[in-house]
Amino acid sequence: MMFSPEEREALRAELLARARHDNRISGGAVTGSGSIDALDRWSDVDLAFGVRDRDQLLPTLEDFTQFMRDGPGAIDTVDVRRDPWIYRVFLLPNTLQVDLAMAPATDFGARTPSFRLAFGEARDAPHVPQPDPHAQLDAGPSRRACRARGRAPRPRGSGRRSSAGKGQEAARSNHRR
Repeated sequence: MMFSPEEREALRAELLARARHDNRISGGAVTGSGSIDALDRWSDVDLAFGVRDRDQLLPTLEDFTQFMRDGPGAIDTVDVRRDPWIYRVFLLPNTLQVDLAMAPATDFGARTPSFRLAFGEARDAPHVPQPDPHAQLDAGPSRRACRARGRAPRPRGSGRRSSAGKGQEAARSNHRR
């Protein structure tokens, strides 16, 4: 069964309330689509928290992880680290994804425009440039070589012929003459 928007918002509110009352947490923010009023039926929960004492970051994250397992029933997690931030992604049985990001309070602040402080304090921080997905798709060695030669690279999966195919085509062409 898929989550409802009401279930998603109730869990977001519960996580923010839990963080607001945790003395280890200096601030909390709504991030992602929820921070820019762009939620849709399939939006997940994206939250970020600053942790006062750097040494308490992992224990705080583990306490939230235990809550997510015991309460909403998180069935899997994956961590993405971008020092000093840790982003823990939770997958719930109702298909809801919850992303909790934590950083030391000294580093807690908006990294992207989709950051809305919900409580506490955040530092002013320069936004981290997001990679251009088109540039990343165009980064393959053979594609770079084509551009360097002034030729447009073929779209990926365009059915390139092997050298054997070219030889057979050349032989047919010579045979027709």
